[in-house]
Amino acid sequence: MQDSRRIDQLESACFARWGYLLALNPLVSRIQLGASQDYDCYEAEVRAAFSHEAHSLGLALSSGGSIGDDALPVYAMFRLGGLLNMSGFRLQQLLGTRFVYGRALYQARLGSMPLLEGVYAGLAYEIADMPQAVPLNDRSSLQSGTANLAADTPLGVAYFGVGHTNQGTAAVCLYLGKLF
Repeated sequence: MQDSRRIDQLESACFARWGYLLALNPLVSRIQLGASQDYDCYEAEVRAAFSHEAHSLGLALSSGGSIGDDALPVYAMFRLGGLLNMSGFRLQQLLGTRFVYGRALYQARLGSMPLLEGVYAGLAYEIADMPQAVPLNDRSSLQSGTANLAADTPLGVAYFGVGHTNQGTAAVCLYLGKLF
């Protein structure tokens, strides 16, 4: 059973220039309600965006974990990795029972073109603490830097990004589509 609480005052889902978002997602899993295991966990997120002329700064902080001594089954563990979610790692490469994640994203609006509402260049710094569930993976404290080009197109957002981590891994990402 999930009961989400969300206040979203960001003026854009993809290229926010001002506003804030607060979200809390508690999850209660009970065998009596048809689940395969009892556990309680949460995920919380805070985001804010600020801008001046063509420049914007987006800050994000999110966290998740189990409540109490509950052990999370593998399918309920948290995943990080992918564009602007620890960009130097592959999509959902990081797996853990808890995490804390922070991001600072600078974007400059380069202009607009026919069929493109906006074209942006961005730099991001990401940091996370996520003890890994995979035994041979000793990562816990993680950092990632990202450079990207993005556009708001009729087909949705388009991102091309390159990320690099303090672990020495790198990833290239190409994304096109609607975020939700």
